[in-house]
Amino acid sequence: MVVEEGREAGSATPVENVETYTSTTPEPPPPVWITPAQGIVSSPAGNRTNPVTGNREFHDGIDIALPIGTAIFAPKDGTVISVAYIRGYGNTLRIQHIDGYITFFAHLQRAAAAVGDVVTQGQQVAYSGNTGMTTGPHLHFGMFRNGEFVDPLTRISM
Repeated sequence: MVVEEGREAGSATPVENVETYTSTTPEPPPPVWITPAQGIVSSPAGNRTNPVTGNREFHDGIDIALPIGTAIFAPKDGTVISVAYIRGYGNTLRIQHIDGYITFFAHLQRAAAAVGDVVTQGQQVAYSGNTGMTTGPHLHFGMFRNGEFVDPLTRISM
């Protein structure tokens, strides 16, 4: 190792005329999602044996065990794009969020919001139920981004 005269080995050489640049526009924080209802996840997302049919299939959401009539809340700001009865899912509601996200709520007793309603995070949008193909009252909560399934447990904490 070559050491300059008057310097100790291992000391840094000063750098002159270096400008430091910082962004004037901070990165936005990642989207913060809240849980649509507090309960126990009775069935996670992914491949499973359907408890009603006995068939092996992909479960496109999580099931949260809840008593009928429990308030369901918007996990993030958005616009209600669908309130409909869908065979198997029963009464459903969908919310379009920013960045291509859509959340899906199924087996509802009833909706508390209508198509076109702009909802805010934490606003009640539905009541849990036992409609469609179920083994008991619960909320089926699904999430999609740009048409692709997203496991809700990667965005919310239970």
